[in-house]
Amino acid sequence: MNLYYDEFILERHVRSILSRNFTEVFETSDFYNVRCNVCGDSKKDKYLKRGYLLKNKEPWVYYCHNCQVSMSVPNWMKQYFNDDYKRYMGDVIRQNKSSIMDQNKYDNIKKVKSSQERDEKEDTKHFKSILKFEDCVQFCENRKIPKEVYSKWYYSVGGLYKGRIIIPFRNNATGKIYYYQGRKFNNKIGVKYLSRYGIHNSVYNYYNVDKDKPVIILEGPIDSIFVANSVAVTGLKLKDDRLNDFKQKYFMVDNDNSGNKNAIKLLKLRKYVFNWSKFLKDHKCNRDIKDVNDFIMYNNENIDILTWDMISSYFTNNITDKIYFPVDKQKT
Repeated sequence: MNLYYDEFILERHVRSILSRNFTEVFETSDFYNVRCNVCGDSKKDKYLKRGYLLKNKEPWVYYCHNCQVSMSVPNWMKQYFNDDYKRYMGDVIRQNKSSIMDQNKYDNIKKVKSSQERDEKEDTKHFKSILKFEDCVQFCENRKIPKEVYSKWYYSVGGLYKGRIIIPFRNNATGKIYYYQGRKFNNKIGVKYLSRYGIHNSVYNYYNVDKDKPVIILEGPIDSIFVANSVAVTGLKLKDDRLNDFKQKYFMVDNDNSGNKNAIKLLKLRKYVFNWSKFLKDHKCNRDIKDVNDFIMYNNENIDILTWDMISSYFTNNITDKIYFPVDKQKT
């Protein structure tokens, strides 16, 4: 049976593995960097991390600069995190909606519930109003997140998402939460973000934007709060078919090395990309700016939201403008 392997499903399961089994995970839109679980990494330096899960490969690859092991990420999961691999394959099979399964190949997979069948009550019962936690509120205030927004967020006091601020994705018309993302707050273990399990719409603000107007596409939900008529794709994913629902798409990637790599990829596809370099020359800040939230916190004009009129002239789909998106090739 030929199966279609969805990258979104893979990332959800990988994040779960990293959150539960690794400390101090470094994350970009292109890779995860961890201490290698295969060789144990450096015995002299406990902070050295030479294992990489390369998301910009097709398929994803696990590679270690120390022991030189190299394999596909699903194979890495199968060898070292087999229960998670079985859950992952369960979700893959479920998504393919196959009514006939090769019993010899998938018998033992069926014994483990897929994450689609996960009892979310076990996860969400630990979600408490963020307003009960002064340090979480202070975090939001420091980032200039409006109270009318963060007051509807949660903090997880236990379970899988323990120590994370929970950002709900709501349909404003119905008030229904269709997705959520846990952001690491005081939990020192695991990846920065851990999202809802299962196959769901993971585009932040999807139901609330005017699809007939220009839609700004960002990487993170917090950034999207400060950009009018915008969505966030929780780590830049160009393969999400839901983005095709927007007639006019404008990508506002992060102003860092990984963001610049994505910007160049988008320019090659003739997509519109935000030119941070030109924008920041016209709108000064008192420190380096990585993303929209940084700009809101540190701009010298007290700008608290970016409107289409303010940013439209800074988008380009001209491949010659790639000079404005320098990439440091030394950063793996």
